[in-house]
Amino acid sequence: MFKSLLRFVNSTPITSPNTPITTLKACTSIPLSAFSSSAVNDKPTVTFYHNTNSTLSHHLAKKLNYYQSKFNVEYKINQVPSFDDYRFLHLQCLQMHPNNGTIFQKIYGALHANLHELEMLEEGDYANKVEGVEFATPLIIDYSNSLLAMNDEDLDRIMANYTTCGIQNLKDVHDDSKPNYYDHDLTNKYGQRVVHPHIAEYADLF
Repeated sequence: MFKSLLRFVNSTPITSPNTPITTLKACTSIPLSAFSSSAVNDKPTVTFYHNTNSTLSHHLAKKLNYYQSKFNVEYKINQVPSFDDYRFLHLQCLQMHPNNGTIFQKIYGALHANLHELEMLEEGDYANKVEGVEFATPLIIDYSNSLLAMNDEDLDRIMANYTTCGIQNLKDVHDDSKPNYYDHDLTNKYGQRVVHPHIAEYADLF
């Protein structure tokens, strides 16, 4: 037993004072850019249906670009609103703010003008009705707050949720977003929709 122990001691290398001691490598640090990227991805998204033939639409695009640090903007150029966005407007926006109903009417009044009740179209029916339709109105959709915008005043209402700074309401741009028709029955129908009391109270401030 003693001989076995002696052989073990002799076979074990003795570390000299000058021999460097091997240490574990530190974990690779995560670059700060990774956190920055995550923060960008966490920003809310706003969709802008941009009409390149509209002076007002170009004006709103500039304002959105100015506020791009507040949210991500998804631009859809000269496109009819998708069925998913139509569905979102119908289910989430009409009861959120009275002005949403006005905007919805300006965009989709022709689609619902012959309906006794405001019913959401099926995807196939929606595709058939909007096929070949020229979408002439700029439209901004704020998904986080279920708000819509088609002019300066509407956009300022949206931006009130993202900034505490004063927002200048520009009036020097021609509002060419108004359609040639106006359906009073639809206006009354949208106006009768229930508005959450907190939202109505908030709207009175503007």
